[in-house]
Amino acid sequence: MTAPRSLSQLDILGVVLSYAVVAGLWILLSDGVLALLVRDPGALALISAIKGWVFVLVTSALLWLLLRRWISSADSSVAIADPVSSHTVRPFLFIASFIVAVTAAAVAATIQQHKAIELERLRAIADFRTRQVSDWVRERTIGDAALVQSSQFFADLYKRWQLDQDASAGETLKRRLTWLADSRGFAGVSLFDANGKRIWGSGDAPQQVADELARAIASVHTDGKIARVGPYRGVRGKLRLDFVAPLAGSRQPDRDTPLIVLHLKPEAWLLPTLQSWPVPSDSGETLLVRRDGKDVLYLSELRGRPGGAALVRSAAGTGRLPDLDQAGTLGAVQYGQDYRGVAAVGVVRQVEGSEWFLLTKQDTTELYKEATKEGVWIVFTGLFALVVAAAYLALQRQRQQLVVSATKAQAQRERLSVLGLLEAIVDHSEDCIFALDRDGRFTLFNRAAANTFGKTVDQVIECDEHALFSPEIAERQIADNRRVMARGESESFEETLPVGGEMRTFLTVKSPLRDATGAVVGVCGIARDISARKAAEEAARTAAERLRLVLEATHDGVWDWDLVTGVADLSPRYYEMTGYSPDEVTADLAFFQRLVHPDDWARVLAAMEAHLRGETLGSEFDYRMTTKSGAIRWGHAKGKVVLWNPNGSPARIVGTISDITERKRGEEALQQQAEVLRARNEELERFNRAMIGRELDMVELKRRINALSARLGEEPPYSVGFADVVRQEFGE
Repeated sequence: MTAPRSLSQLDILGVVLSYAVVAGLWILLSDGVLALLVRDPGALALISAIKGWVFVLVTSALLWLLLRRWISSADSSVAIADPVSSHTVRPFLFIASFIVAVTAAAVAATIQQHKAIELERLRAIADFRTRQVSDWVRERTIGDAALVQSSQFFADLYKRWQLDQDASAGETLKRRLTWLADSRGFAGVSLFDANGKRIWGSGDAPQQVADELARAIASVHTDGKIARVGPYRGVRGKLRLDFVAPLAGSRQPDRDTPLIVLHLKPEAWLLPTLQSWPVPSDSGETLLVRRDGKDVLYLSELRGRPGGAALVRSAAGTGRLPDLDQAGTLGAVQYGQDYRGVAAVGVVRQVEGSEWFLLTKQDTTELYKEATKEGVWIVFTGLFALVVAAAYLALQRQRQQLVVSATKAQAQRERLSVLGLLEAIVDHSEDCIFALDRDGRFTLFNRAAANTFGKTVDQVIECDEHALFSPEIAERQIADNRRVMARGESESFEETLPVGGEMRTFLTVKSPLRDATGAVVGVCGIARDISARKAAEEAARTAAERLRLVLEATHDGVWDWDLVTGVADLSPRYYEMTGYSPDEVTADLAFFQRLVHPDDWARVLAAMEAHLRGETLGSEFDYRMTTKSGAIRWGHAKGKVVLWNPNGSPARIVGTISDITERKRGEEALQQQAEVLRARNEELERFNRAMIGRELDMVELKRRINALSARLGEEPPYSVGFADVVRQEFGE
C-alpha cells in the first residue's frame, strides 16, 4: 500500500485552470467555427442548441475527471488532506468566483449569438420571400399580362367578333382566353370593351365589378399600361387579385382599346407562400402590406386575426411595425408594436416593381426564447460546477485512504463485466469480427466469422491468415494488415474471397488496435458479406444496359405522358424523328396533334381514347407524321397506361414510336408491282384464249378435209386426235 498523497492548493489551482482553459476556448472558438461551417440560419440555431448541451456535458465531465484524478492516487489508492484545514475556504471562494464569471460571460455570449442568428434568419427569410414575390409579380405582369397585351391574334379575333360580327371568332377568342387562364393558373378571365363595359367572363370571373377594379380599368384606358389590382375585397367580400391589360396587339393602346382582366386567386399561391415559415415558430409571419394614406393596409392573412386580409390596417408612426419609410435601409432591423399591439422585431423589404412591402417579423419574446433556454442550462452548469467543487473540498476533509486491494478488486470486476458484455456483442453479431496481434496471429475470431469460413474458433486463434486463405490471398491480407498498423488509420476494403467453394464479396473495415499508452499492438476488423447487394446492383446495371441497347438497336423514340399535367417527356430519338428540338415546342397533346396528319387524327385519337377508357389493353396504330420540314413520314406508335389515380382514372401513359416510312414505301412498291403483274397476267390470258380459238378453227377445218377425203376414198391427210384433249381441257 502506498503512502497517501495530500491534495495541495496547487492541485486545486490545476483543476480551476483546466476548467478555465476549456470553457474559455469553447466560448471563444465554437461560435466562430460554427459560423464558418454552417450558413443556414435554421441549421445554425439547431446546432447552437446542441452546442449548449455539449458544453454542459463537456464541462461536467471535465470537472469530474479532474477531481477524480486528484482524489484517486496513481496506484489505486486515494489520499486526502487533513480533515480540518484552515485553507479550504480560500480555494473554494477562488473557484466559485471564477465559475460565476465564466458562467456570466457564457450567458451573455449565448444571448448575443442567438439574437444574431435569429436576426440573420429574419433577413434571410425576408430576402428570399421578397425575391419570390418579385419574380412572381414580374412573371404575371411582364409574362402573362404582357402576352395578352401584345397578342395580335387575340386583337384580330376581338375585331372580327365585335366589328365584323363574326360569332365563330368570338367563340375562338373565348376558348383561347379560357385556355390561357387555365394553363397559367388564373381563376378566370374577363373581357371589357373600350367603354369599360364587361362583355364576357369565364371561370371564377366576378359578375360585378368592384370599385378598385373599375378605377384600374379607367387608369389603363388613360395611360395604356398594364395594371395590377389588389389584393382587395370584391363586391361579395371575396379576396381577389387582378391584372388588367389592354388588348392592343401590335398597335399602341388608346381609349378605343378593349381590355382583358386576368383574375387570380391570392390563396392559390401568394397567400400560402407568405404564410409558410421555413422553421418551426410560434409567432413568425411574413405579411404583405402597402400604404393606404397615412395607414398601413395588410393585404395577406394574419396569424393573429384570421380573415383580416385587405381589411386590417394600422396607423404608421414611431414605435409601430412596420415603418415603411425605413424599408429601403439594407439590413435594417425594426423594433416596435405590430398590428396586435405586441412587441415584435422585423425586416421590411419593398417588392420590386410594385407598391407592395413585405414584413418578416416575430415576437421579441421568441427572439430570446432559445437564448433563454440555453442560458438557463449554462447557469445550471455553473451551479453544478459549484456543487462539484464544494463536494470535492468536502471529500478532501472526509474521505480516508482507500485499500489498494479493494480498488483493484473493483477495477477487476468492472473489467470482467465490460469484457463479458463485449464478448456477448461480438458473438451475437452477424458480421465477421476479428483481431490480430502485431505478428499477424488471430486473437479474436467471432462466431459469425467461424460460420462464414467453415472453421472453428480454436482452429483459427493463434494462427495467421494462411489458416483461412490460399497463400496468394493470405499474403495480400497480411500486407493490408501491416499497412493499417503502420499508418495508424482505419481503411476500408471491398474484396472478393473464396468462401465455401464460391466467391463472396465482403466490405471490410480494418483499424489499428492500441493499448493503454496509445501504441499500436495489432489490428481489428469487421467484415460484412455484401454479395447479395452486389448481385442486385449488377442485375440492375445489366437490365438498364439491355434496355439502352434495345432502344438503340430499334431506333425507337420513347415518350412518357403525364396525364395530370398534360406534358410529356420525350426521348432525344423522338425529337430527332420529328425534326424539332426540345426548346422549340411544349411536349403536350397540341404538339402531338400538330405532328399527326389531319386525315389520320380521328383514327389515332379514337385508338388512344379507347385505351384510356380501359376498352383495350394498349394503344397501337400507324399514322402519318408531319415533320418540322413539312416532310411526311410514317410512324408506328405503341402505348400503355402504367399509373392510375386513386379515383381510377389514368395518370400516366408511356410508349414508343418507330419510324416505318421505309417499310410503308416497300409495301406500296410491292402493291404497285402486284397490280402491274395482275394486269399483265390478264392480258396474257386474253392472248392465250385468242390463239387457242384460232387453233380450234384450224382443227375443225382439218376435220372437214379428212371427212371429204374419206368420202372420196382417200386417206385422211391430217391427224386431229389431239383436238379431243384440247376440248376437254377448255370445256369445249
